[in-house]
Amino acid sequence: MEPADTGLRGRLPAGALRPRRHDAGESGLFPREAAALPERQGLRQRFARALHSALGLNGETVVIGHSLGAMAGLLASIDHPAQFRRLVLIGASPRYTDTADYRGGFTAEDIKTIYSAVNQDYAQWSTRLAAAAMGNPDRPLLTQRFADSILGIPPDMMLTILCSVLQTDHRDQLARVRVPTLLLHSRDDDFVPTAVAEYLHAHIPASTLVFVDAEGHLPHVSAPEGVIAAIGDFIAPP
Repeated sequence: MEPADTGLRGRLPAGALRPRRHDAGESGLFPREAAALPERQGLRQRFARALHSALGLNGETVVIGHSLGAMAGLLASIDHPAQFRRLVLIGASPRYTDTADYRGGFTAEDIKTIYSAVNQDYAQWSTRLAAAAMGNPDRPLLTQRFADSILGIPPDMMLTILCSVLQTDHRDQLARVRVPTLLLHSRDDDFVPTAVAEYLHAHIPASTLVFVDAEGHLPHVSAPEGVIAAIGDFIAPP
């Protein structure tokens, strides 16, 4: 459940994990044609089922997921808790849209604007998204690489992903998590405010929250050393 070129593969402590990668794009979960809205909104659940069936999980499995993949891992652990030893959730959010008593980071109008931008000028939107998500304006190569990866996703497929990410709400599932969970978040993330990280920590029973000294929504790319150190401490034998 690790995106390509994150910097994590092969850099965790020797013997700590036997890595297996599950890529949502390669799994066929994202159809090239735009799907009906209810199907889009159930994408995380579909990813969770695919994760469980594809990886041959056992009770020693440690799932490391980012963003949508993080929440898919969380949902899979609820359905099959005995098959997970640890969860590591990077930049996770149970809900991105604000409510009267919850700050997810996006208003309903923000989301409409995003959909409109994708439809109007996908290339320009991809560049802006990459810059906002990556942060670190002094490291433009990171933004360019991320923008290139976004542009490799067809616009209809991207809308499917966005609908699933931005219009779902899994807050009511958090208390059902029974697997020890590490929550890793950047100190400065435009997409997931610190209040969301603290909300997850308050509602997931056996969770540990670590803020990485990083900027942007992809700390495993921009600050892999801090992420690797936190994961190593979390999965090390007692």
